Amino acid sequence: MANLTNTHKAIDFVLKNIFENQAAGATADATKVLVIITDGNPSDTDKRFNSIKRSDKKNIIRFVIGVSPIISIIPPTQHHTIV
Repeated sequence: MANLTNTHKAIDFVLKNIFENQAAGATADATKVLVIITDGNPSDTDKRFNSIKRSDKKNIIRFVIGVSPIISIIPPTQHHTIV
């Protein structure tokens, strides 16, 4: 079995079940923060879930923590901090 890192599927799950779910306590005026801990590149694509664009539209602050000895890094911009 291949190692899977279904990052976009996980973000989609959190959006639907936490951030977009009033029964779970979601409110439009709340500050929303999502912490993603990953061991590598996503094995799924965001085309199916559109999770990043949905997160942006909802002003969800995202922090991504990589926990692998070898991590592919997006080139730093003003919105990325590599430690």
